[in-house]
Order: sequence, then C-alpha cells, then structure tokens
Amino acid sequence: MCSVLTLSAPDIIRAYSYRFKIEVSFKVLKHMIGVFFYRFWTSAWPRIGKRNVSDLSAAGDPHSRRLIRQTTNAIEAFVNFGCIATGILQIVSLNFHETI
Repeated sequence: MCSVLTLSAPDIIRAYSYRFKIEVSFKVLKHMIGVFFYRFWTSAWPRIGKRNVSDLSAAGDPHSRRLIRQTTNAIEAFVNFGCIATGILQIVSLNFHETI
C-alpha cells in the first residue's frame, strides 16, 4: 500500500526494503549502543510543556544561543560517535568472527 500513485510495484517494494534496514539500524543504535540515551542539557534552552513546542527564537541573547548551539553539537556528536561505534563493531564481527 502506498499513497503515491505514480510509483510502480517494484519501486514501492524497494522503498519498504530501505525502511526496514533503517529501522533495524535504529534498533541497534538504541538498544545495543545506547545512542539515544544522552543527557545533554542547558538552562538556556527555553522550557517547554506537554502542549508547547520548543521555540528557540525565545533565546535572544548571544550567550544563550551559543549555549544552545553547543548543546546541540554535543548531542549530534554523541549520536554520530555511536554510529561510528556500530560500524566498527560490525567490521570487527565480520573480520574476527572465529575469535569472538
């Protein structure tokens, strides 16, 4: 089932196969590596509630914007290092499967 009526059946199947691979990768990153268990925060980040969306334009002064940018960079770096660690683990398991 697909909402795009112009795609052919093989293209739809190919797209779902990519989705499956991506979801498996997210599961590995979440449960095996712990990539999404980061705890980086800054008090400069505007508070949000359950019904509010985060409005980063509320942080007007340059110091707060810099702190938010550094926090965002730390989160992205943590997730990227987790992706790299996943790749290294995959390479090690393929090359040293007899000794592991």
